[in-house]
Amino acid sequence: PSVMASTHTLLDQINVMCYDMDYLPQTWHNAALIEGGDPTKPVAQSRIAAFINVGVPKSKLGLGIPFYGRRWTGTTQLSSNGNKIGEIRYGSLVSDASLWQDVYKKWDATHLAEYLSVTASNQFISFNGDRAIHEAVAYGKAQGFGGFMTFSLSKEYIPSASGDARSPLSTTLSFEVNGH
Repeated sequence: PSVMASTHTLLDQINVMCYDMDYLPQTWHNAALIEGGDPTKPVAQSRIAAFINVGVPKSKLGLGIPFYGRRWTGTTQLSSNGNKIGEIRYGSLVSDASLWQDVYKKWDATHLAEYLSVTASNQFISFNGDRAIHEAVAYGKAQGFGGFMTFSLSKEYIPSASGDARSPLSTTLSFEVNGH
């Protein structure tokens, strides 16, 4: 943000990486959207605010959305001790029938984030799906942000699908931004 304070006039858009926020010692969302009353938890709202607070116009900011999640073992709960085992591509996640089950899908209404609580294998998996993208776009539009960016298209790709279903998150993002 400090670099952008003096250089934003030279740029058309500044894309803010609003993910990889699960660096706490306990399970946390990869891309939680809002603070929800707990300023100690990293969220997109705080990352964006850092740029606004140094004078970057909201209209130049692009809200970053990940197309992958983070996986923890040894727990199924948010804000609990577990072992982070790394990234999981969205395309791999939704293609794994042992993980992608309605019974495991959860929504954190406080932080506007999706996750899986996989009791069968004792895993916590944060991810961005359709609901999180809907909320991110609604938030970005309401705030007057200049756009959205994603990382990365290859992480959402589902080779066994056809048409728009091969890139489900891009399809959702396009629909949410453009209305079709």
